[in-house]
Amino acid sequence: MKTRLKLKFSYFLKEYYFFIFTPFYCGVMWFFYPYSQKLMGVIATATGVYLSIMYFFQKQNLEELKAFKELFVEFNARYDKLNNKLNKIDSEDDKNNILDDYFNLCAEEYLFYKKGLIVKEVWCSWCKGMQSHLKHQTILDYWNKAQHEESYYGLTTKAINSGAKG
Repeated sequence: MKTRLKLKFSYFLKEYYFFIFTPFYCGVMWFFYPYSQKLMGVIATATGVYLSIMYFFQKQNLEELKAFKELFVEFNARYDKLNNKLNKIDSEDDKNNILDDYFNLCAEEYLFYKKGLIVKEVWCSWCKGMQSHLKHQTILDYWNKAQHEESYYGLTTKAINSGAKG
């Protein structure tokens, strides 16, 4: 629960930082305006802090978008390699290796989603894809057995279903 609240706050702050800090900055400027001649240092400092905060959040957003793009491309490339194998899972002798690779990929996606590096819309779409594969009885049976080993960073059927709802 605590992690979920922290994640929601993190998303909120990233999304609305401009609308949080700008009114605060404007309020500080309005408060100190009558004393602007005497307190120029305070006004300059407040402006510097405001601009630094704006720069920090924009730079952080750009870095996270870059990391997201790299993860997104990597995960999709790995999924593309597995997709055909997943679709014909009954005819494969090495289904355990294929499913282990797929569930490890899903677990890594989940881990990066929890860390805030995968946006909610993409995670929702991926969960819907997982739900689609879990309709296949062979895959579902293997998943039900595998998730009890708790080696997938907390990824469960419940987390997948919740993620698919958006």
